[in-house]
Amino acid sequence: MKKMLFIVLFLAVTGNWVRVKAQEIRTYPVGTLLDVAYSPNGKHLAQILSDGTFTVISTLDSKGK
Repeated sequence: MKKMLFIVLFLAVTGNWVRVKAQEIRTYPVGTLLDVAYSPNGKHLAQILSDGTFTVISTLDSKGK
């Protein structure tokens, strides 16, 4: 749980990412999507999972750079 909180805070504070959804952490099975954050420029999306990992996805379409 502490690891998950650290990741969320790291994304929210050091990267100035905007959190768009927050839920309770301790009640979800491993692998459950807990939170979603967008980068400051809106080009990337982070999906934060209950096992302490997160995935960053590019939100650009094929025309974007």
